Amino acid sequence: MAEPGRVTGREFKVFVSYSRDDLEFADQLVAGLEACAFRPTIDREGISGGEDWRIRLGSLIREADTVVFVLSPASARSDVCGWEVEEAARLGKRILPVTCRPLDGVALPPQLQKRNYIYFYPETKFPGTGFGQGLARLVTALTTDLDWIREHTRLLQRATEWELGGRVPIRLLSGEDIIAAKAWAARRPEGAPEPTVLHFEFIKASEQEELSRASQERKRLEQMAAAQVERSDALKAKEDALEREARMQQRSAKLQKVGIIGLSVGVVALSILFAVAVWQARKAKEQRTQAEDNLRAGQVTESLVRAEQANRLVSTADLFRECSSRSMAYSMPRRTTPSKEPVPTRRRPSTRYIPHGTHRANASFSPGTTPGCEARCFRPMAAVF
Repeated sequence: MAEPGRVTGREFKVFVSYSRDDLEFADQLVAGLEACAFRPTIDREGISGGEDWRIRLGSLIREADTVVFVLSPASARSDVCGWEVEEAARLGKRILPVTCRPLDGVALPPQLQKRNYIYFYPETKFPGTGFGQGLARLVTALTTDLDWIREHTRLLQRATEWELGGRVPIRLLSGEDIIAAKAWAARRPEGAPEPTVLHFEFIKASEQEELSRASQERKRLEQMAAAQVERSDALKAKEDALEREARMQQRSAKLQKVGIIGLSVGVVALSILFAVAVWQARKAKEQRTQAEDNLRAGQVTESLVRAEQANRLVSTADLFRECSSRSMAYSMPRRTTPSKEPVPTRRRPSTRYIPHGTHRANASFSPGTTPGCEARCFRPMAAVF
């Protein structure tokens, strides 16, 4: 808040509302305000027929921080001045009425009846009044609650633009501005004009839009997080698929390698089996040949054994007969006169058996024997008893 009587800059705008009958006083008032570093605005253009003067004057009032109304009998009866007071009150502007001459009992606008006037002429009821004293009091009033009044004007302009623009969300407040606007409305100084309905609608709409934006932002962040999770899952699934494919390729390569090794081992095994089979066949052939030779040799050996056995039996029989003949000779009576000549003993020739299959040069067959008899019979060469 600015100190009373001290102007902080030329940005503080003042709209001077007056009647054309008071133009000379209005010019002096504007000069005094400019000298005190204010930025007064006055409408010096006449109102022509058919002109929408309300738009032009309403824009000037809306842009002003305070409206200084030059109160006189002429302005009190002016319809245009009355509309300007109503418009300033509707927009929540601070209105400071100043009198340039006595009112002579004229009826005042309702918005000004309960306000204190600043006298710019010598009033006998209030000693020390006049133009200079009035200007000093006006400057003090203008600089009171200066910051709050400026914020009132700024927010009203923003709210008006928002309303005229179709109340689009892009013209609303956001972030810290909403907090500042709510704090501004809550700390209204005593005697300052009330914030307008448009002020409150503008602040409330801004707050709702901010909540909506925050909700949308939260949803957007949640969607982004969900999309990120989905992308992560998809990426992980892709990595898993690639890993499985790599494992399958490795497994396929191992199987191919094992197959090649198995094929090689199989070829080697088949080669070994083939070599073993050939060796076994050759060995079997040799064994068969050897078996045949052994069989033939065994047959000859068996024949020789049997022939040896037969010869032994014949020898035994011969020995038995010889012993028998000797015993018989001892048992016969002897002659008394021995013969002069000894009777020669006739020995029986030994029987010889030749097995079948022996060489013909080693065998003497008796008549009636047949070489190569399958019955393997043994025929004696001579049987002499």
